[in-house]
Amino acid sequence: MRTFNCCRGRAEKTVPCNVPAQSSAPAEEGAPVTNVSAGKPAGFFKRVIRFIKPVLPAFLLALVPKCPFCLAAYVALGTGIGLSVASAKLLHISLLCAAVIPLSLFAAKHIGAYFFPVTITGWRPRQQLFIGIMGILIGSSILLLF
Repeated sequence: MRTFNCCRGRAEKTVPCNVPAQSSAPAEEGAPVTNVSAGKPAGFFKRVIRFIKPVLPAFLLALVPKCPFCLAAYVALGTGIGLSVASAKLLHISLLCAAVIPLSLFAAKHIGAYFFPVTITGWRPRQQLFIGIMGILIGSSILLLF
């Protein structure tokens, strides 16, 4: 079994991915050549932000009470301001949307990456359309549960 330059994190910018590590010639004549960029590893804060992005909406969804009356009671206990039933219901729906929409887009992005692998140039319009429609379907189906 051969070891290629893209393995073990030792990729170079100028060496194609299908070139064996010992030689500088391509492995086969008709093989496609994919250049691998040796980027800098992500910093600590970028990794933390990437972890927190899906956790914050899930945390908000866990904290939102199930009924608007409970939300009005929590707001009244916390701030001393009373809410009407209509404003409590609108606040409840907006908090649910603020929690469900990012989670549904997060799930749709991962489903889209499974069906349409990400290319070097990024997401194509067809992939973006698929992710948008999947996000809307997932989000609306979750919001119908509430």
